Amino acid sequence: MNKYIIKSSIVIIAVMFSQITSASPHKILLSYADLLGAVKNGDNVRAVMTLSKCIPSSHSVDNDNSALGGMDFTNFNKYQTVIDGQQKNIIATSTNIIVEHNQLGTIYDYVRLRVFEDNSAELFSEYLDPKTYTRLGSRSFHCHLSDGNDQNGIVLYDLS
Repeated sequence: MNKYIIKSSIVIIAVMFSQITSASPHKILLSYADLLGAVKNGDNVRAVMTLSKCIPSSHSVDNDNSALGGMDFTNFNKYQTVIDGQQKNIIATSTNIIVEHNQLGTIYDYVRLRVFEDNSAELFSEYLDPKTYTRLGSRSFHCHLSDGNDQNGIVLYDLS
């Protein structure tokens, strides 16, 4: 009977360790299609944005591109719109957070991320006074989806 308990315990421990050691890191979503499939599934998706790997398209306050940001696709919209005369499919998410800006002090930072069907993305950030909601400035960046090892600025992680 003791041999049976010992063998059973060894098997259980071996299965537990195999589960721990075979666990892989979170999946990186490489395309708009991957992102669409994940959000349709209800998966938890997080975007990590490295602004120094994106192309600034406009700024009205500062041009510090060293920021690293993250946001989740908990709330999102999938829609089509016309941009530069072309119909484009988009998955968008946004957030509004309080941050400490190096020039403006404590502000609301409204951030919108739009991922396009061609695997490009647009990041828009607007700074607002937290008391009056007066617009203090904004910045925009054009980015591309990354595999985590290239020079593109947005990595999408499926955390499910």
